Amino acid sequence: MANNPALTDIERIGVVHSAGMSAQGHSHPQKHKFKVENTSVSGTVKVSAQGKANAHEWKYTADILNFTNCISPEPTTRADIELPD
Repeated sequence: MANNPALTDIERIGVVHSAGMSAQGHSHPQKHKFKVENTSVSGTVKVSAQGKANAHEWKYTADILNFTNCISPEPTTRADIELPD
């Protein structure tokens, strides 16, 4: 109901609150910075991100043009992890 285009923003917020939810404003997240390094194990890389995130969700693929067939390891709270090829 909150997405009904006929509602005003004030009415929309009321619908959200009446459902027991809260409205979140738009934020401007910082750019994500990460580093990828080869390890001593062939076909394995170490990826590192800046700390302070609640979780990191990595994806990787060999297709660097269309980014298809992505492999998604389990999300982690660690800022660095080794991923196999």
